Amino acid sequence: MNSQDNIPPDFQFFVEVLSLFLKRHRLFENSREDYRTFVGVSGGADSLCLLYTLSLIPEIRKTLTILHFNHQTDPERNEDEQSFVRDQAINLGLPIITGYREQGLSTLSEDTLRKERYRFFDRYLDKTPRSILFLGHHRSDQSETILMNLFRNRGPRGLLGMQEFRDGRYARPFLSLTSSAIRKALREQKIPYLEDPSNKDSRYLRNRVRNELAPLIMDIFPPKGIESLALLSEQMEMEFRPAIQNIKYLLDHESRGTIVMPLSLFRFLSPVRQSILLEHLLKQQSRWGLPIPPSGNILRSLNKARPVTGPMGNDWFVSIESGKVRIYHSTAGDDLDETLSPFLQLRPLDTKSNMEQNIKLPKGGMIRLTFKPVESDLNLWERGMRPSRQCILMQNELSGLVLGYPFRGAKVKSGFSGQSLKNLNRDILKSRLCRQERPKVPVLYQNGVALWVPGVIPLPHSPLLETGWGLKLTYFPWKEF
Repeated sequence: MNSQDNIPPDFQFFVEVLSLFLKRHRLFENSREDYRTFVGVSGGADSLCLLYTLSLIPEIRKTLTILHFNHQTDPERNEDEQSFVRDQAINLGLPIITGYREQGLSTLSEDTLRKERYRFFDRYLDKTPRSILFLGHHRSDQSETILMNLFRNRGPRGLLGMQEFRDGRYARPFLSLTSSAIRKALREQKIPYLEDPSNKDSRYLRNRVRNELAPLIMDIFPPKGIESLALLSEQMEMEFRPAIQNIKYLLDHESRGTIVMPLSLFRFLSPVRQSILLEHLLKQQSRWGLPIPPSGNILRSLNKARPVTGPMGNDWFVSIESGKVRIYHSTAGDDLDETLSPFLQLRPLDTKSNMEQNIKLPKGGMIRLTFKPVESDLNLWERGMRPSRQCILMQNELSGLVLGYPFRGAKVKSGFSGQSLKNLNRDILKSRLCRQERPKVPVLYQNGVALWVPGVIPLPHSPLLETGWGLKLTYFPWKEF
């Protein structure tokens, strides 16, 4: 993803932290992903360190835009901050967009300013479906948030603090880092940053927690003080996060733009597990290229005595029929495809040059695509005409190919002719695949017909074993990048 030779020594650690974050959330896995990236920059040490780290990742830098919000609470100081951030953008050769607080607000509370700032961020994130905003929150910010949630009676979910990646758009890769480590790196690299005098203003609750309560807790509970709460958050997330393999028992249907599940089962979960389940489902929708709604809107809707239906944001809607919750995007049709949950559209290739690409699969494992001349001496197993983990399609067969997962009880046509109906799940259960592999085996479809299931359904026999350019698909059930 990046060349270590071009990274300053003091920033290698931050680049590694960022790279691990991207890997955890499966972002920028291949060059075809058309993400638009933003970074919120105030001019403080945290956002400056994040900005310089992001600029060292070529895949991020090519679409990176700086977002700066002028709160207009102190005109002279705010203008200096705006000029400073603009200078940093010029120095890095990055575009910058500046937003301004709405005039005429009756109150300028911490919460009001935060909402204005995020309204500005959302305005640009909403313009592109696959947009990500990077924010520079660190471990101390996380600890302060948890402490405030504790006394605001936010429940177990409040003790988890800020999510590392929320709603498929807000990314906080530095939540595990300390403020002292960030400032030290900037000093070593002689990168200037601003100290915001408003951080001393005791009118704001967070400042009182940071400047009055946190030092007192540190005196009583050294050496970590309130930073121990950030560690508690990480432990609680591991405790509450449900096993991904159990999610399938809660769902009746999941496909691009549509989620269907029983309302009673969803409400049976604890609030924390509801939140984590919904986060997982919406993250999958983001991988399918859709903008996702604020999860809080859906959670509040489904937990009311009379669930609220209708728009949830970003063109997503909730409806309830016969005890079933349907969460759907406006682009999803009224009729559900009861056979296929697609996750990748394979594009035809018009080039005649060797190409290899690894596709990481949503349920684990990967498929390697290799475009190369087909040898005439390949046997039937190597061509995929016997149940095996690889197959070869000739260049004239590459249009309309989709990789997906079958739904329970789905009956689909199989083979190029598409004459017979097959219950794919039954065939998979009867196959020689191991028990752990069966739930995650992918299916290669073409125009609604199942062409190939690795190790289960072979490609149909062809009277001629052609030669020429072809696409070889190799399935690795356990391999990762």
